[in-house]
Amino acid sequence: MCTPSVFNPSCKPPSCPAVFLNAAAGADLGLPPDADQAAKVAATAAATNRIVSRGLVKPLASSYVRGALLFGDVAADLLSLGPILVQEAVGLTKEIQAWRGRVARTLAPKMNLGGTGGPDDKS
Repeated sequence: MCTPSVFNPSCKPPSCPAVFLNAAAGADLGLPPDADQAAKVAATAAATNRIVSRGLVKPLASSYVRGALLFGDVAADLLSLGPILVQEAVGLTKEIQAWRGRVARTLAPKMNLGGTGGPDDKS
């Protein structure tokens, strides 16, 4: 990251999307990397336990087995999606803070909303 100083006046502050990406990439999620697979395995183990303990011939005819497998898939999807949403929230918060504090620059050029935009425009 470049800090503007007297010795390096050409240094520009980071753009808002760069602040977002840096904050989102550095967000600590606190989840193990294979949490989604662990949820699927746990649900499969519960379904297998039910199949073996009841001696089911057609296991998918059991609503408990279907529910356990569906629960495992939904839990895996949520565990995969959750960290992405957390990273986006952290990145967006940091980007808004940088924009409000004028620490980051926007990518859009400054727009003149009052006049023609010519060199003689005093508005």
